[in-house]
Amino acid sequence: MKTDVASARSTRGLESAFPGWEPSLLPWRRELPHRVFQPADPRVRGMVTVVEYRAEVAAARHDRPEAAPRRPSGTLEVGSIVDKYRIEQVLGHGAFATVYRATHLILQKQVALKLLHRHLLLKDPRFVDLLCEESRHTAQLDHPNVVRVFDVTRASEATYIVLEWVDGESLSKHVRRRGALSSAATVRVAQEVCAGLEAALARGLVHRDIKPSNVLLQRDGGVKIIDLGLARHDLTRSALGRDAVVGTPGYMAPEQATAAQSVDFRADIYSLGGTLYFARSGRLPMRIKTVEEVRRLGPSDQPRPLQEVAPDTPEALVRLVHAMMAFSPKDRPANYAELRRLLAAIA
Repeated sequence: MKTDVASARSTRGLESAFPGWEPSLLPWRRELPHRVFQPADPRVRGMVTVVEYRAEVAAARHDRPEAAPRRPSGTLEVGSIVDKYRIEQVLGHGAFATVYRATHLILQKQVALKLLHRHLLLKDPRFVDLLCEESRHTAQLDHPNVVRVFDVTRASEATYIVLEWVDGESLSKHVRRRGALSSAATVRVAQEVCAGLEAALARGLVHRDIKPSNVLLQRDGGVKIIDLGLARHDLTRSALGRDAVVGTPGYMAPEQATAAQSVDFRADIYSLGGTLYFARSGRLPMRIKTVEEVRRLGPSDQPRPLQEVAPDTPEALVRLVHAMMAFSPKDRPANYAELRRLLAAIA
């Protein structure tokens, strides 16, 4: 097994905001057969190859601090080239795609390249069209707490989304390696995620999959939301059906499983509450693995009190986190302005 230490640039900002941060190791590599993929740009056409992509889609997983993410079989080799992008590092794997750090060969710019799993191109082209349309819509959002979308390429050979490269790691990875955040750091993460979600809502976007792995902690101390790719519910219903359920069960608001067509921004407030619970305690709010388990939840099904799993958490933060995770949307903070006010009072 081969590993290479990631670029050793200054980590002072992230270390001060989130103590214990350190560069991660590059994932292990495997030799795979190659085939030619002609890039659209004539300046690099004919000079590159791309690894045959044969990824298997794993079942959606919820974050578990005690287990590292699994690497699907069939991942692009570091150094491979897709169109005008050279693969530098594997960043993560999801149900729809694998994300890489890549270099634009002409601009020499670092980006994140989300390469959709090949089986989606063959078996579910309507869903691929949905993801591309969502990305085009999200590209209009420019906010310091939201990862930018730069480009979308839809082709028979490969479909990928080019995103802003964020120098840091997910909240999920950070807590898994270093333990729970302090109360102060948890509140600051909440404030920045809240700002990003509020900006998205101003453009009619509801994330619907806020969770620790979709919150990035930057080296300089900033926080960014990723994966707004299924934010517009009207397009989701068009491609997946009226009752399509999108989200991660461990962080999903109850109404996402029972009344998907009426989900609004308060589902994101619920999921953010679950994310803060995890950030502060290192635990899932409730051990829920399937959408059916979410459907069976009732008003009496509540997370274990946060003060029991993180005893030194301020009472005001405990109350807010549980209010955000109220079973009924009407019992949660009424809007992001109210949530910002409550967070500021704690900070």
